[in-house]
Amino acid sequence: MRVEYQQTGMAMARFSLFFSEEKPHENDAQIKQYLEQNKLAPKRVFRVLKDGERFQVMHYGQCYLGYHLDAVCGAAEADPEEVGDEDRITERG
Repeated sequence: MRVEYQQTGMAMARFSLFFSEEKPHENDAQIKQYLEQNKLAPKRVFRVLKDGERFQVMHYGQCYLGYHLDAVCGAAEADPEEVGDEDRITERG
């Protein structure tokens, strides 16, 4: 899983969790299980083609993930990457 975040206001951010459909990361199932066990339903779920790879994307608000951010982001492939408006993803089937 890859994590991107976008600042949305004063001390607020939107987090996007990218799960590769072609090359799943070894922690993907563990992360999804953690989200489910803690009843952390995403605000939106969709699929996108990014960097030539197809992903399932789950959007969350920073406040909603709250204390779970360390657990979720700590299991990601890399540190969360900040993106600006020009890098914002758009939904694609």
